[in-house]
Amino acid sequence: MRAGRWKDEAILLCHRPRTVTATHHFLSFAYSPAIPSKHPAKPGGRRIRRLFPTGEPLQLDPSLKFLPDQGEVARHLRQLDWDSTSIGPPALWPQNLRTALSLCLSSRFPILLWWGEDFSVLYNDAYVPFLGAHKHPAALGRPGQECWSEIWPEIGPMLAGVYRSGQATWSYDEEYYFDRHLPREEVYVTFTYGPILAADGVTVQGVFCPCTETTEKIVSARRLETLRELGAQPVPAAGPAATAGRICDVLARNPRDVPFCLIYRCGDPDFELLAATGVNAQSRPAAHWPLAAVAGNGEPQTVALASLGLALPGGPWPDLAAWARILPLRWTADGSVSGVMVLGVSARRPLDSAYRDFLDLVAQHSASAIASAVAYEQEARRAEVLAELDRAKTIFFSNVSHEFRTPLTLILGPLQQALAQPSAGLERETLELLLRNALRLQKLVNSLLDFSRIEGGGMVARLQPTDLARATQEHASAFRSAMEGAGLALSVQCDAVPTVLIDRDWYERIVLNLLSNAFKYTLRGSIDVALRDSGDEVVLSVRDTGVGIARSDLANIFQRFHRGQSPAARSHEGSGIGLALVRELVKLLGGAISVDSEPGVGSVFTVTLPKKQASAADGKVAHEPVAGNATMQARQEASRWLANASPALASAGAANRPRILCADDNADLREYLRSLLAADYDVRIAADGATALRSARQDPPDLVITDIMMPGMDGLTLLQALRGDARTRTVPVILLSARAGQEARVEGLDAGADDYLVKPFSPAELQARVGAHLRLAMLRQETQAALRDANERKDEFLAMLAHELRNPLAPLHNGLHLLRHSEVDAAGTVRVHEMLARQVSHIARLVDDLLDIARINSGKILLRKAPVDLVELLRNALEASRGQIEAAGHTVSVTLPEQPVMMQADVVRLTQVVSNLLNNAAKYTDRGGHIVLKGTQDAAGEFILSVRDNGRGIPVDMLTRVFEPFVQVDGRRGSGGLGVGLTLVARLVALHGGSVRAASQGPGTGCEIVVRLPVQAASPRQVAPQGGQAAPRQKLGRILVVDDNTDSADTTAMVLQAFGAQVGVARDGRQALAMLDEFAPAVMLVDIGMPGMDGHEVARRVRSAPSGQGVVLIAMTGWGQDEDRRHSHEAGFDHHLVKPVDFPALEQLLVSLARRRQRRGPAGLDGGAAAIQVGKIR
Repeated sequence: MRAGRWKDEAILLCHRPRTVTATHHFLSFAYSPAIPSKHPAKPGGRRIRRLFPTGEPLQLDPSLKFLPDQGEVARHLRQLDWDSTSIGPPALWPQNLRTALSLCLSSRFPILLWWGEDFSVLYNDAYVPFLGAHKHPAALGRPGQECWSEIWPEIGPMLAGVYRSGQATWSYDEEYYFDRHLPREEVYVTFTYGPILAADGVTVQGVFCPCTETTEKIVSARRLETLRELGAQPVPAAGPAATAGRICDVLARNPRDVPFCLIYRCGDPDFELLAATGVNAQSRPAAHWPLAAVAGNGEPQTVALASLGLALPGGPWPDLAAWARILPLRWTADGSVSGVMVLGVSARRPLDSAYRDFLDLVAQHSASAIASAVAYEQEARRAEVLAELDRAKTIFFSNVSHEFRTPLTLILGPLQQALAQPSAGLERETLELLLRNALRLQKLVNSLLDFSRIEGGGMVARLQPTDLARATQEHASAFRSAMEGAGLALSVQCDAVPTVLIDRDWYERIVLNLLSNAFKYTLRGSIDVALRDSGDEVVLSVRDTGVGIARSDLANIFQRFHRGQSPAARSHEGSGIGLALVRELVKLLGGAISVDSEPGVGSVFTVTLPKKQASAADGKVAHEPVAGNATMQARQEASRWLANASPALASAGAANRPRILCADDNADLREYLRSLLAADYDVRIAADGATALRSARQDPPDLVITDIMMPGMDGLTLLQALRGDARTRTVPVILLSARAGQEARVEGLDAGADDYLVKPFSPAELQARVGAHLRLAMLRQETQAALRDANERKDEFLAMLAHELRNPLAPLHNGLHLLRHSEVDAAGTVRVHEMLARQVSHIARLVDDLLDIARINSGKILLRKAPVDLVELLRNALEASRGQIEAAGHTVSVTLPEQPVMMQADVVRLTQVVSNLLNNAAKYTDRGGHIVLKGTQDAAGEFILSVRDNGRGIPVDMLTRVFEPFVQVDGRRGSGGLGVGLTLVARLVALHGGSVRAASQGPGTGCEIVVRLPVQAASPRQVAPQGGQAAPRQKLGRILVVDDNTDSADTTAMVLQAFGAQVGVARDGRQALAMLDEFAPAVMLVDIGMPGMDGHEVARRVRSAPSGQGVVLIAMTGWGQDEDRRHSHEAGFDHHLVKPVDFPALEQLLVSLARRRQRRGPAGLDGGAAAIQVGKIR
């Protein structure tokens, strides 16, 4: 091994002091090179004398070259003023000192050299931590008593003894108190003192002391033991205070690490001291400590006790503690701070990271122990509350059972009399239903009363001599007919048991409960009853092949009110007290009951009873029938369950009435529901959820009424299945339940039920809810049908709209293609222009019709009424439609009054009505047809307008629908149209106070549309002619076109230039504002819908600019409703044009504006001037 190299965990076979036998140990050690003597050793001498023979002169080495080149201590030794020390200059050092110091400095193991009579101190780098920062390097060469004054009373005598005897010593885990990190720090050291002999081999000149600090080992073991004791604390029967006291008891056994402890519980607002140790708790109130801060932020704090004015013990020493650690305790489930722990810090151990970790672990262990105590206390309190509730429940059942018996007596007595002598007012079936359910209620009341007697010790057996074999046979045979009806085999095998003393009623109830339970949960197979004589005992067993009992239910099967979670049963009825009562009765008879079951295989209930044989003194065995009322009631109840075995659907009523499906496992309730609803509805019944689901899927009902608690598929599962099926998803469902709480109601409604009805319910309430939900369902179906129809019409309309838009787009595309070719002559160009104008007008009419429908539907259309001659209006409308009529080759007959017929009307809208009727007749009449236009005035003051054709006609079932939006009588797309023409006619006529109807004998018979308008007295008014000779073109001045659509802006500019205007174009609002001063326009045509700065903002900024006061602003937009016009007017526009712009009307407006400017001069135009009502300008 290389010199100076550590060997950390070598295994050596060595002898330890204080031990007898050799053992294996793990040691830490280091090898250091020794400096050999230049002189040979004498034979037979001691080893030390071989190194340093007596009488030879010392070798002086003034350069200290023997010291290692590396190391902090070696550096300090070279710089030390040796002349000021008792060791003297190195040149005079003996060889043994040189050798020992060389070994010391080259070792990595802590080594201390004591030298000379004053025990001067020399050491290596590894020993520096023993001294601490304030002793090193000042201790080098100083006397030992000066360096280690704090422990000299302990180590001084030991060193003197080694000097005197020349014998080495060994000290293991010795405790000392160093003046190192603290004035008196608790330290543990293992070391040995080995003498350094002079050349004579006898004189001790120094002591060689390898040593190691074991403080961490000792302190860690001590702290670990404290933590182990804290973790091993048993859960106390008391609460947090007792647990805190036990924690303090543990900590009191380790005062070196925990001088004192206080445990507080957080309160509002005060802190409660639970326990304390090491201090007088009464004299240390919580106000001294920053408990609130730690509880508030949940972070530990270290506090100086002097700053708090506290003088507290620092351990088992007289020193006072300087510090305390305050830590939060969390023992509640939510993890909030529930308490605070104050732990004292030892006066003789530094508060390093290991110490802090220990204190944190103490707090964690303490919080865990208190949390367990709190949980234990809560559980004990909960158990006490449950026990008290159980006692209160028993008392309540006892009281309520007694209270029930009086009204039950008054119910059962008259019922039994009525059955014996039925009156004319009640049917026997109804009386039997009432009696059955009253007896069932009486049975439940008796069972509850029995429990209260058992609790109070009032149940006393009436022992009678009984033939158990015969009694068992008779009780079991009572179920034979019901079991055979259900397809089950019943076997009864009884040994010849001697007459025994037993309470016959109790035994009857035991057998009946076990048989009823077996029959209820056995749907196929067999039930075997056996009675065996087993010496001093009698064993009754009831075995079935039913659904079995889940292992999770076996432990609680005999607990009161416990009901297993088996989904398969003949009925879900039951209170969960039958088997519990059996167990109590068996215990009262001195016996025991057990059960063995396997799910899907079956169950075996075994009752073991002591055999108390009857003697002559007990009397004779009674030979009257053993079976009593209880047996007959059990048989009747089992027979009623058979309806659940094959629940057939029952139907009543006519097929056209609303259909209701009722699902309930109680046969009486099913019949009751049918009797309540059968008068008004077609009622079907089902005995369980699965049968109801099959029926609903085969023939969906209009409403479902279902009980929640049913065997197999319960009501909630049925509800989920109905909602998951598209055929039954919208069927209303009413849940019936005996659970009346708000949570149960919310659970049912949240699962998707439409209503929740609590038993018992009144007939009127049930009928009212059923009627309300059926009406809502019908309204829902009608609404859905209307939505489907509207959706279909929308799809048809969109398809037709696409068709109608493509028709004019095709010639537009063709015309543009022709115009691109220069070989088209002038005449062809004119024809193309005319065609383009017609197609654009057609598209405009389509858009206008749709906008008119939207305006009418939203109530935003306004009629501009004026005196109108209806006769002249009809002639003008006919002339407007004549081109389309003649193009189709039709002839027209016209019959109109000779005298004018005046009324207040919107001439444009009424002309639109007549044009739509004439165009519609021309469109749906085959070529060469005949159209009749007729107008008459009747005596009632109404003008009757009719348009009749001999065209395709209208199916009779469509006559009332032709005026609905988007309705197409002829579904062929080649017919054209959007299905809005007649809708506009009907809406506009209605706005004028009139009416419209359609008449037709069917397809191929033609059609007549008749409009009736109210005529009011109105004087004729001269209408200005719309024709005249064209005036010479007027100079229009400068016009600025503002539009982000390049094509629209450029084409508009070209048209305006053709009108004679000087035109500028701006692509956005900012460019328009920049051109306002440079171009100085008289008129600005501004698009509203531009990105960034829209047209409204442009108008506002123009109006706010000095140069924009006299500019006429004209809005161009696709939005033409009154609200849009109002917004543009508010922004500062003078006129509002709707795209596509009617350019002749625009030219007329611009000419008018130019003439006004000429008359009024350059000051501009009155912004409030009225717009000219021509074309698309409004």
